[in-house]
Amino acid sequence: MLKMRTLHLVVVDDNPAEHALLTSIFERINASPTCTFFTSTAAALAALRQALTENESLPDLMLLDVHLPGQSGLELLNCIKGDLRLRRLPVIMMSTAEDAQEIHACYRAGANAFFVKPVGYDRVVQLYTQLLSFWAQPSLRLPGHPVSGRLTS
Repeated sequence: MLKMRTLHLVVVDDNPAEHALLTSIFERINASPTCTFFTSTAAALAALRQALTENESLPDLMLLDVHLPGQSGLELLNCIKGDLRLRRLPVIMMSTAEDAQEIHACYRAGANAFFVKPVGYDRVVQLYTQLLSFWAQPSLRLPGHPVSGRLTS
């Protein structure tokens, strides 16, 4: 069995219910990622840039909703992957709709993965359990990427 490490996870989703759901799922599966939630792309990008300015570590992983008010998740993904200092941050895009053009656009912009938000609590729990199990493997930490992050919302 692989030893798991604690993840610093950033979630950008405008739905506060999604934040509460993720928190309850992480408690249910005894996972303890450090989660920072943002409801806007502007706030998330500002926090990432501030972390860089203050020489703080970047998060281990970002979950980014495609459909957000104002700047879209895809636009934020383009900003992240276009910034030499941020582009190594793994970003997983998520959406409630399965749109092939949208999925391809996310991958072209540099998304590390894309998933359609599942319907039903058990399926959501299964998805996030698998996601955390995969990304918490010590071998997936990027070279020169500190283990812990300190972003705040």
